Amino acid sequence: MLLGLAIVSICLVIEARRYQRLHHSKWRLALFDHNYYANMLWPSARLAEPGWRRQLAFDLRRPHFTMSWYMATRLRLRRNYLLLVYFITGVWLTKVFIHPHSPVSVWDYYQRLRVEGLFPCWFVAVTATFFLVMTSVMGLLTPSEEALDRWTWERQAVRPEPPSEEALAAEDARKTPAPAP
Repeated sequence: MLLGLAIVSICLVIEARRYQRLHHSKWRLALFDHNYYANMLWPSARLAEPGWRRQLAFDLRRPHFTMSWYMATRLRLRRNYLLLVYFITGVWLTKVFIHPHSPVSVWDYYQRLRVEGLFPCWFVAVTATFFLVMTSVMGLLTPSEEALDRWTWERQAVRPEPPSEEALAAEDARKTPAPAP
């Protein structure tokens, strides 16, 4: 069961990286929808933000994530993984309680927490409690996905202007290796 918690944690890390990229793609698509399609459907409204094309082109050239890996991890933990962690922990504690028979006392239950020959019972109890408390705090103190989307959009709206085309071309020319003689 403890191995199950470790595997769920590894899957959480992998999914957080995937979600970080997904959130960034959602931001790009929202920027394009808001400025391009909205103006096509209602041209007299002039809904487009100035410089959105340059901002999108610069981001396509040099992508930056709109959310940190840590925030993506917290968000995935809140959305999906916290219940898995609670379920696996509950199953593990139940297994320790009933196998091979019900404990006679609390001390007997505590002694069953040890991993034979590897970890003493106090170490397992402390690390399991610490893991459960930390995942709960991380998951429950994370803002909702809607609040995070609003925050991302507002933060990107005040982002400084991307460099000019000439500056980007000069930087690309500097990075391009010289041809071999």
